[in-house]
Amino acid sequence: MRIVPHILGAAIAAALISTPVFAAELTGTLKKINDSGTITLAHRDSSIPFSYIADGSGKPVGYSHDIQLAIVEALKKDLNKPDLKTKYNLVTSQTRIPLIQNGT
Repeated sequence: MRIVPHILGAAIAAALISTPVFAAELTGTLKKINDSGTITLAHRDSSIPFSYIADGSGKPVGYSHDIQLAIVEALKKDLNKPDLKTKYNLVTSQTRIPLIQNGT
């Protein structure tokens, strides 16, 4: 599909455009990521082709996951944290909003 490169490009551009914001004191989620050295990525287990668990690997893959990984790479540069750890959190349509609200 031709739309995926455009979405990925837009996500990366948005992350890079927001770089001047990082020059100020970090607050909220960015501060939490910076202080903990870990970012949590939510994923689904069977929302093909967006986010799903690949057979045998146990790791999430898909378009949405690729966008998440591009944003993580941009954050590593912006926060100067090349060793930023990535944690995965399996969500469902029932659990995703409560998990975001409680900061999980």
